[in-house]
Amino acid sequence: MISIEKVRNGFVLQINEDEEEYTIVCQQEYNSMNVALAAACNILIKMWHEDSEPMGLKVDVIP
Repeated sequence: MISIEKVRNGFVLQINEDEEEYTIVCQQEYNSMNVALAAACNILIKMWHEDSEPMGLKVDVIP
């Protein structure tokens, strides 16, 4: 599951897939939604290349 949550000073990106878990905090000053989405894409590409099985991830964006 991927979640991007708006917090007071930016966004928090969390990715949970099987035993892997990533949390990234993107501060507002640095165009944080774009940074959060780019980070999610980079992590997913890395995970997909390690295991080329399809991933059934759910994406939640919490305003």
